[in-house]
Amino acid sequence: YGRNVTSTETWTWLHAPSFRATPLDMKAEADLHFIEGINQLIGHGWPYSPPEAGEPGWRFYASAAFNDHNPWFQVMPEITRYLQRVSFLMRQGVPANDIAIYLPTDDAWAGFQPGKTSVNEAMPGLLGPTLIPQILNAGYNFDYIDDRAIMKVGVPYRLLIIPATGRMPAETLARIKAYQNKGGLVIDMRRAQVTESLLHQMLAPDLSVNPKAAPAIGFVHRKLPSADIYFIVNTSNDNVETPVKARITGLSAEWWDPFTGERSPASDLNLKLAPYESRVLVFSKDVVPARNRESTRPEQTLDLSADWSVTFEGLHKTVQMARLESWTAGEETRFYSGTAAYEKTIEIPKGFGKATLDFGPGEKVDPPSGNAPGMRALLESPVRECALVYVNGQLAGSVWHPPYEVDISRRLQPGTNRLRIEVANLAINEMAGRALPDYRLLNLRYGTRFEPQGFENLHPLPAGIIGPVTLILR
Repeated sequence: YGRNVTSTETWTWLHAPSFRATPLDMKAEADLHFIEGINQLIGHGWPYSPPEAGEPGWRFYASAAFNDHNPWFQVMPEITRYLQRVSFLMRQGVPANDIAIYLPTDDAWAGFQPGKTSVNEAMPGLLGPTLIPQILNAGYNFDYIDDRAIMKVGVPYRLLIIPATGRMPAETLARIKAYQNKGGLVIDMRRAQVTESLLHQMLAPDLSVNPKAAPAIGFVHRKLPSADIYFIVNTSNDNVETPVKARITGLSAEWWDPFTGERSPASDLNLKLAPYESRVLVFSKDVVPARNRESTRPEQTLDLSADWSVTFEGLHKTVQMARLESWTAGEETRFYSGTAAYEKTIEIPKGFGKATLDFGPGEKVDPPSGNAPGMRALLESPVRECALVYVNGQLAGSVWHPPYEVDISRRLQPGTNRLRIEVANLAINEMAGRALPDYRLLNLRYGTRFEPQGFENLHPLPAGIIGPVTLILR
């Protein structure tokens, strides 16, 4: 892909089987692209399925299906608004990377063997496994640079790192010496090891966090004439809380919410991120007015985990759930893929200021064994897989990414209120209730042109609101 280019096309290739990809998987993979400097995501395609094929439609053995055959497609407008907002923001200004890593292409060519003639595949061995994590965890971002780039534009970075290369064109070496003579900083790994302390001695970090949080935090920095923008991501399935220190001086700091665009002052620069959550930190001369402080009175918490009426729209069936559980627990709904509407009436006291519907933190999962294709977020949602929340008939928000909560203050009123939560799951459950496709005749006629992916262990996945659900009144 390259790093921090002006406009790059990329495509997502998510965890098999194809209908297993969730909205959170999409966000987690997109955020990794963003912090690598990619700033335009393009839907590469999805399998076509005619109306007469029914639901969940034809399946394509090698593609995640981001279309309306997947029930969670109801939140796709919000997902794409998030991707659009971040993509636009990351195209503003220019990349502000301090470090360039020299790519030893001559060494890669010299190591070619029959069947092993890829420069890309040779680079991990030539750069080593620790260099990039050391740079990122120390609070910097970087670009790659090679001989052709150096001959064309020189070294337009504050620091150049040269891996332990054995070969370098004489013209490149001359350009690097000229760069040093003009004050450019160089770390030659044939003579010195790259460490966090050495980097900090040579150059102040661009954005530093607590050392324990550093492996989880990724960022990209864009510089504008009147502002500096940092897109910051928690790439882990743990909550992260850490102070943040940026190298920017003389400008006011704000937090921007990439989902809503809301701005708030960043007076203490303390970063709190839920698993896979992202935030934008902006430094500029513009100052957003400080918000009124929330009341210090104790919170009031209402447990809403019991007594829901659940209507499965595709089955025209309504059940009463005394306690929330996956709808795969019921025989009639075990293989159901689609939308279910959870409804109940609640009583709200007078005098509340802010009301938050909290679905819980989700559940961590272990990484998949082997070389599973694509990206998977290692967190299962407490709402499988997404929901639209309505209060008194009006849409209040959606649930598809951490933190799994919705501010329903503007829709709620003192007294009696009607909650309706429309939950959509994955198409995989309906697929699991059917016979697997038989490709024998197809293969006999055309030969084996593909191998089906992910169908060897097809089973229904948890669906619906897993619970508990609480309403927090402040």
